[in-house]
This record gives sequence, structure tokens and C-alpha cells, in this order.
Amino acid sequence: MNVTEFAEQIVFGKTLEDKLLVPGRLTHAARRNALPRVDSLVTPGRPADLQMRRGANDGSVGMQPPSDDQLGKEQARGQLLHFLANHELLATELMALVLLKFPDAPHAFRQGILVTLQEEQEHTRMYIKRMKECGVEFGSFPVSGQFWRIVEPMESPMDFVSRLSLTFEQANLDYSLHFESVFRNLGDTETADVLQKIYEDEIGHVNHGLQWFQKWKNQDQSDWEAYQASLSFPMSPQRGRGPRAVFNREGRRLAGLSEDFIDSIEVFRQSRGRSPSVRWFDPAAEAGLNRELSPGESHLMDQLGTDLEGVVVALSKQDDVLLVRRKPSRVFLKSLIDLGFDLPEFTTFEDRTSIVNRKLRDLEPWAWTPKAYQFAQPLMEATLVAHDAWDEDAADLYRKSWGAAMLHQWISEGERDDQGETREQNNEGANDLPQPGSSVSDLPVPSWFMPKECCGTQVRGMAELKEALVQLADQGWANAIVKQDLASSGRGQRRLKCGPTLAAEDKAWLDSIVGSSQDTFVVEPELERLLDLSFLWNLPRGAEQANYLGWTRPIVGA
Repeated sequence: MNVTEFAEQIVFGKTLEDKLLVPGRLTHAARRNALPRVDSLVTPGRPADLQMRRGANDGSVGMQPPSDDQLGKEQARGQLLHFLANHELLATELMALVLLKFPDAPHAFRQGILVTLQEEQEHTRMYIKRMKECGVEFGSFPVSGQFWRIVEPMESPMDFVSRLSLTFEQANLDYSLHFESVFRNLGDTETADVLQKIYEDEIGHVNHGLQWFQKWKNQDQSDWEAYQASLSFPMSPQRGRGPRAVFNREGRRLAGLSEDFIDSIEVFRQSRGRSPSVRWFDPAAEAGLNRELSPGESHLMDQLGTDLEGVVVALSKQDDVLLVRRKPSRVFLKSLIDLGFDLPEFTTFEDRTSIVNRKLRDLEPWAWTPKAYQFAQPLMEATLVAHDAWDEDAADLYRKSWGAAMLHQWISEGERDDQGETREQNNEGANDLPQPGSSVSDLPVPSWFMPKECCGTQVRGMAELKEALVQLADQGWANAIVKQDLASSGRGQRRLKCGPTLAAEDKAWLDSIVGSSQDTFVVEPELERLLDLSFLWNLPRGAEQANYLGWTRPIVGA
């Protein structure tokens, strides 16, 4: 039998015997009556019970492997081995396809593929034997054809080594060693030994692909740069790595991958298929609603954005996209991984249009503002969630005066009662914190809550500000806090002495931020600060009611 006949039997054969044939001595002599060259093949030949399904979301049991905690049961072990055996069979078929697709590839490359192919056949046999001992026949569960659909369109041997050797087989360095350890810990040494053998072979398979990749790649690029450039969505380095907890650095070293490559793939993140939400951070959201920032303010806000945009990682899922001014270093990303964060994919502001060819679930900026709408415009056509134009009334939600007015209204309504009851009497259950998912609009005002005199007061311009300071002094307050109506937390505020006279430095500060007699501020008495509490609600787009999510206590030092 020659190599071509052997490869054809594996690709087009419809029985497991065809697929797993031990060929004996193979020749490279030209095949008589050779079939036309294979350029595209939707699916390989398969037995009826091993026909490949389209995806893992069709509700079929067995398309996804059981979890580690289920593997103490024989049936679950057999199901996992079934899942893994299909991967090995797919690898066998794809390697045979390479021999058919690229008959003019270097002889040494084809010889290496031939050796690797026969090892993949042996892996499939080993899995089939072991799963039978667990009471599971190959074909008992539906099987996926994902590997085939992603690798089969390859247009060159370089595509093959990038997609199969350096991606799917590299990922198996994680999975095979991980499952070897799981089965070993369960006392199933037979299965563990099978996985150990496959793991050791997989190191050689990755190394074979790596050597040819390094030979064919752009020599001006590093291995990592060339690897990234060789893959196009939905393929990405994300598929070349198992879960964070099973990342196998030593196996990659043994396969010949460089430390730079290993570090890079460990921190790389991109969605495997779930439509991502796109997030970004804007510390100037509130201030930018009020006016154009000065050059100095813009520079400060850009620096704050660069320094603090990593906080959005805590809001993101692994499949999300985080737009950043500057991509974080690998060292920083590794530190986040070590702390237990599931990292999103990072894309720079300048490169944000690179994701418009993907289905995006939603856009979730730090805050929706006219500037955010303008920034997000190139992405809006790609989102599954429609976005209406900016609503000018939404700016009120950012104003401290709006919050102060709502607080004043709530306290005032809580003090009034149709039955004539006092605030103390109408207080049953008010000491209980609201539960997540509840409405806060109908909650009574607790007796221990502050009186409305402590609420902030909206003032416009310097004259109203001075009048408010005099009124607070008459009420017995020594100091007041004055806050710009639109400014981020902790900025645009100052402590002033209550009374008719302003200190020179306070007047200079006010003169620097008061642009006109219509500039709005909130003035409130300075209270003794004992601790900080933060409460969080979510107001979904289009909803009339906010959902209470919970509360935290930030620990703030002196």
C-alpha cells in the first residue's frame, strides 16, 4: 500500500477498521488511477453512529465531557474517554487529509505526519479499549466535528501546524496531564497510564509542528507574533490552552516552546464563541457632561484612565472584551491570574474596530455619555442589543443635585403619614436592610436616618452659595462641603467655613471653577465621618424600577 491509498482509506473509509488500519510497510510510489486532489471536504467518512454533530448546544447528552467530580463513576469515565477518543480520531483523519491535500509538501514533513498519524490511531485504540472496560461502546454518545470544521479549510501545511499542532495538540498538553492526575488520584491506574502515554506522545507532536512552523514563519517575527498572525477568528491562541487551573508550563517547555511564547499564551484571552460584552473606563464621564475639559484636565483624566482602567476587569467575564488605552504587561496580567481573576480580552482604543466583524452582545461603558456614544459608534452595528441615541434627560442621573433632591423627597414623604403617625411610630421593620431584588421606593424612612436638614441644597452661582453658608451657620453648623454638580467622586469639592465670610484661598478656588452665575453646586453640612458604606442598584435599559444588588463597606484610612 502506498501513502496516498492509506490516507484515502482513513479519510473516506466508513468503518472504524478503515480508520484504524495498521498499514504495514508503506511506499511513496505514485498511486495508479489517482483520485483528484482533495481541496475541500465537508466531512470525512464515518460509521453511522459516529457522524459528527454541528455543535455542543443542540441539547444532546454527551457532546460535552463530564466534570471531574463525576469521574468516580464508571459510566462517566467511559463518557470522558468517548469524548477524548473522538478527538484522537479527528486528529487521525486530519493528518491523513494533510497527506492528500499537500502531496508536494517536503518529504520530511510528510514522513513526520505519517508517524504522528499512526500514533493518533494507537491513541484512539487505547481509548476505545479502556472505555469498553467501563461499559461504553464507541458511538454511544454524539460526537462533535469542531476540530474538523476549523482545521479542514487549511490552505497550506503552515495552516495545519498552526491550527492542529500548535493549537489543539498544545491544549492537550494541559488536558491529558490533568486527567492523568485525576484518574491517578481516583486509583484508576489503567486509565491514568493511557493518558500518561498520550501526554508523552503529544509533546512530540507539538514539537514536530513547532519545528516546521519555525521553518515556514516570517523570520522577522517572534514565534508568538507569527502564531497570532497565522490564526483568524474564530481561531485564536485561546484554544491552545486548557483552563487556568490546569496550565502545563513544563510540558510546553519539553515541546520546545520558548518562555516568551509560554508566558504569552498563559495570559492570552479571547472568546471561544460566546458573544462578548465590550467595556471601557472613562473617569471624565461626569465632568465631560457639564463642559469641555481644559487641556490640563484632559491630560489628568487620560492618566487616571490609564492607571485605573484595570478595575473594569472585576466587572468582566472571561469572554468579554475590555477596551484599554494601553495593553497591560504580561507580568501584570499574570499577577491578576494568580489572584484568581478570569481575564477578559484586551483591545486598545485605537484597534477597537478590529472586533466589528464579530457578534458582540452589548456595549457597557463605565458611563453612557455623549462622548461614549461617539466613541462606541463604530461598534454599534455589531451588537445584538440595540442602542438608542443619547437622551439629554439622562444627564440628570449624574448630577449631585438630582441625588440630593431625591433624598430630600424620600425623607419628606417618610415624615408625612395619612394616619397622623409620627416617624418613630411608622417604623416597623425599618432597621432591616433591603434584600437583593426588592424595591426601595416604598421602604419607610428609618428612625435612625438623618433629618432632611442634613440633605444637600442646590445653589447656583456665588451669591446663592454664600447665602446657603450663612443659613448653615445660623443652624449651628461649623463647616460645609461644597460640591460641583457634575464631577466624579472626590473631585470638585471643598470644605468651607459656614458664615458670611470666605477665606481668601476658598474664594480663589471658587472663582476658578465658577464659570457663570448659573453654575450649579450642592452645599451640605459637614458631618462627623464614622465609616463608609456603598449601596448598589441596577437599572436595566428601559426598566422603570431599579433592582437592589447589595452593599459593601469600603475600608478608608485616615
